Amino acid sequence: MNKIRKDIWIKTLVCLVLVGLVIASGCVEKAPKELTITEIIFCSEEPSERDYEIQPDATYRAGDTIWMYVEASEFDSRKLNGEYEVHISLSMDLLDADGNVLKHWPSLHEFHGDKLKRIPDYIWFTEYIYGTDVFESGKYTVSMTFTDRISMQGKTVRGDFYIE
Repeated sequence: MNKIRKDIWIKTLVCLVLVGLVIASGCVEKAPKELTITEIIFCSEEPSERDYEIQPDATYRAGDTIWMYVEASEFDSRKLNGEYEVHISLSMDLLDADGNVLKHWPSLHEFHGDKLKRIPDYIWFTEYIYGTDVFESGKYTVSMTFTDRISMQGKTVRGDFYIE
């Protein structure tokens, strides 16, 4: 084989391989996103989007409102008519130091955006517990379960706070 034909043959082979890779890459499914939840941040006053004051040592007095801030990210979305849908729900449990459930909120909070122009990078949630004047001093645990209603993935985060 002369040098010119060999050169053409190699270039043709490289082009075929590249075309095959491009076609194959279109057939590969994207890995599903894994719902990510930040740790629960206990706050000294009502938080807003990425603006909060951390409660020192997550320690409160009986009667204080327990403010919490948390963010969800890496959730799935659905595209409908050029707009996006994102749907995250939150349930929450309050547990005593022995792990007994003191209160269960099955549908505490829900974010359902179905006409979004873009997919948000994160969704923030503010939750609170009031009526702590009846709490005994000690450790309490908050357990928050987030569910991505599109992928049906769930993730639970826990955080401890204290009443002095």
